[in-house]
Amino acid sequence: GDPRPAWTARAKLPGAETERDAAIAPWLPPALRQRLASTYGSRLATLLGSASGLEDLGVEVAPGLFERELHYLMQETWVRCAEDVLWRRTKLGLHLSAPEREQVALWFQRFSS
Repeated sequence: GDPRPAWTARAKLPGAETERDAAIAPWLPPALRQRLASTYGSRLATLLGSASGLEDLGVEVAPGLFERELHYLMQETWVRCAEDVLWRRTKLGLHLSAPEREQVALWFQRFSS
């Protein structure tokens, strides 16, 4: 066994080294701003682009998961399906209900066709 303590539970994904960029989007609801900042960190500005309100993020596919984030993940991290988003990139699958996860899968089916 490895005597070192576990570290991955507190590890941030690349780009999430800092949460200071949350200040660039004061219009985001606090819980969403916190999740996006802790997930994307210094890449948050790229994800948001010129958005200046929730309406600029597109359809809310599942609670707190908007089309703009899905497109960003497809373009920048090469996700190809709902499982990539829900379980590999964001871990939102842990917090969404089965019907909400299905909405994400349906979005990918519509987008891919």
